[in-house]
Amino acid sequence: MTKMGIIVSVLTAIVGLVMITIPAEFIRIIVIFLGIASVADGIVILSAHLPVSDPDFRRNITIRGWSGILIGILAVALPLLFAAVMWTIMLYILAVYLLFAAVMSLYTIIKLHSAGMPAGQYVWEAVLSGIAAVILFILPASIGLTVVRIGGVLLLIVALGMFMYILKNRPITEEPESVEDDNETR
Repeated sequence: MTKMGIIVSVLTAIVGLVMITIPAEFIRIIVIFLGIASVADGIVILSAHLPVSDPDFRRNITIRGWSGILIGILAVALPLLFAAVMWTIMLYILAVYLLFAAVMSLYTIIKLHSAGMPAGQYVWEAVLSGIAAVILFILPASIGLTVVRIGGVLLLIVALGMFMYILKNRPITEEPESVEDDNETR
């Protein structure tokens, strides 16, 4: 666990440094990542066979799945093909999509709850989608780069804290994987 903890703290520090030094490019990477995640989410939604026979529910899930795929493809393709203005436009489009996804998740929660099915994962999806949408609405503003840089500083502090914790709590002696007895009794 110590080696994995060190790797995670180093990767966290690298992400923090990228957020501090090149926040605009970090935002572009996030847009592409969210686009890919949106396509994957749309595919999962369309391929899931929920045992609910409500036609309104099925229609809404189908709309959400296809809109996720379309928005995701646009989020990846358009900024790569056109000028920097597309990054800002795609941030807003992704934010609107995430708000739409949060509302649809709430609808899904209500329908699943009324059918007596568990809906815990959709609660987290609704909350995280709403938070991500708010963050995406903030990013294109002038304060957005400052927010990203502050996030980078926070990540560096977390990485340093993780690293210090690992160093403080590492074992004093190494435990061998196997022990052989030289004095075997026969």
